[in-house]
Amino acid sequence: MTYKIIMMGGTEIPLDADEIDGVMKAIASGSPCRCKQGIFNPSSYSCIVADKRVMEREVNEIGQYTGRYIPISLPNIFEKVDELTKLTTADQRLIG
Repeated sequence: MTYKIIMMGGTEIPLDADEIDGVMKAIASGSPCRCKQGIFNPSSYSCIVADKRVMEREVNEIGQYTGRYIPISLPNIFEKVDELTKLTTADQRLIG
């Protein structure tokens, strides 16, 4: 299942099912957490709801809709940042 956090300002942060535990811990502790699609600050969220927009409709072998949805995994928007933070100082000099 895929979810989305709706912030008080109306911004939405999509979540994969594997991110829910981290979000719940952030809510309990009151500290921000990094998700695949954004940084979640628990002090300014409104609700967490299921998100059917990031799901595909399941079809059978003859192409008929089965009434179920298949979740699509969200891309990690911080993937490049993670790669850059792992570079050595010498590697960083080559880039910049």
